[in-house]
Order: sequence, then structure tokens, then C-alpha cells
Amino acid sequence: MRLGLGFLVVIALAAAACSDERAIELASEWGCGPVEGLAAIRGDDAPAWVLVGEFTETNEAPAAVADIACHLAADGRPLFVGVSEYIGGATDAETAMLGRLEAMIAKGAPLIVGRIGGADHPYTVRNKSRAEKSWAEALSAKVSAAGAARSLLLLPHSSAIAEPIPPIGDRFAGYSPMPVFLKGRVVSLEIAPNPAVGLPGPAIRIHPHMKNGFHGQLALDRMTRPKVDLILQPPQALAEARLDPAGHQQRLDAEILREAQAQTRQNLDMGEVHLAPLADDAPLLPELDMPDFVAE
Repeated sequence: MRLGLGFLVVIALAAAACSDERAIELASEWGCGPVEGLAAIRGDDAPAWVLVGEFTETNEAPAAVADIACHLAADGRPLFVGVSEYIGGATDAETAMLGRLEAMIAKGAPLIVGRIGGADHPYTVRNKSRAEKSWAEALSAKVSAAGAARSLLLLPHSSAIAEPIPPIGDRFAGYSPMPVFLKGRVVSLEIAPNPAVGLPGPAIRIHPHMKNGFHGQLALDRMTRPKVDLILQPPQALAEARLDPAGHQQRLDAEILREAQAQTRQNLDMGEVHLAPLADDAPLLPELDMPDFVAE
């Protein structure tokens, strides 16, 4: 009996090794870029929902999401990738991400790409929690209809907060954001507010405990401003882009940190969340103890 059990263990280990080798081959074939810390969101205990919340749009965040999707899909299981609808149209970074995902699908990656937000996200002044719950239900239905049991969503920062926002005095009643109502394990990552100089690429950093409504961060090695279609830009910006393209892009890139700082101050005023980048020596992959958020 012991010999039989040992033989089964050997077979299981060999099968796992073959599976890992196949995943590496697919990642290379599909063009997956390097992402540190992926062990936190894949494997047998992988979460059903991975949310990435960004304060402001950058070139690097959509590219990192495409790389994460690429690696997750390499295990052969269908993955729904949700992309938020932004007012004003998609940036060239988002367009590039969608193009990469379509190329992966053409090569056999089990990805389903869909737009989220808009009609899926009802708005109500009187009961924001109810609206957020309806959005969670709409997202769950969309993922299920796509034939996937897990998803990766690129969201605005405030939409990815995964714990209730407490009331503040008489002016702010508080509410439960959408991720609270998702069924299954949720991992919510915020884009780190400052670039992590020296990283070879994006890195997933899980906090020992939930921090500011997020389970961890997606750190980027740099952060630059994407472009939108020139026809959507105001005349002054259009003229600047044509006369001094390098200077125009530099000014756009500088806006990223200013917007993140302004959003931080606004959130502090509302008592919601604050940004605190991890220390340089913070562990990338501490032990995970991720709670399940289930709608009542």
C-alpha cells in the first residue's frame, strides 16, 4: 500500500511538472511579459476575482494587466478580462492592451474580453450600496455568461476598494462598494502611487493584512501618460502636441503624480483611504489569508 501511494505521488508530481512546463511554453508563445509575485493569484487556491484599481490612466497599467492575463490563461482555464469604459474614449495604451489580448486569443489563449461599467453600473443617490450590489450582480452574470469562473478587472481606484466605507458624521453615510458583494475569493490590488525604480517589470505585492481597502499593490517600474486620439484633445493641446511633441508628452507624464497626490488629499478629506507605498524591503509574497466576500 505504501509503495502504491508513493507511486501515485510521483505520478502527481510528474503531471504537475509537465503542466508547469506547458504553461511556460504557452507564456513564451503568447508573449507574456515578466510579472513578479504571480504565485499570489494563481494556482489551486487562485481567487475568483482579481481587481486592479488605478488612480489615473498610464501606459504601464494596461500593459501590466495584459501580462497578468497572459500568465493566468496559460493554465488553460477560461479567464474573463474586464476593461472599464472611460469618458472621452480609449487611450492608445488601452487600445494596445486590447490588441495584445486579441493576439493572444488568436493563438489559443482562453481569454474573454468585455467592457464593464456604463449600463452595468446603475447610479442612485439614495442608496449607493444597492447600486454597487447591482453592479456586482451584473458583473457576475457577465462572467458566467462568458463561460468563465474567474476574472481580471481593470477598474478606477475607487471602484476596486474591497471593504465597506464607514460613515463620517452627518454628511457622509458610508456605503459598501461593489467588490464586497462579489461571490468567491477576491484579491484587490491598487496601482502603487509612485513608480518602483529598479524593478524589471510589474510586481504584485500582497500586504500582510488588508490596507486601505486593498489586499496589495501592483507596483510599476515607471509611469507615463498615455495619449488619446488627437481629435478628442482640445485645440491648445493639439497645437502643443504638434509644435513640441516631446515637451507635450513630458507635461502629460508629470500630471500623473499630481493627479495621484490630489486624489490622495481628496480621499483623506472624505475619510476614505490614503496611499502609503510599501517600503523597499517589503516582502513580495507573504502568506495569504484572503477572506471570501459573499453577498448576504
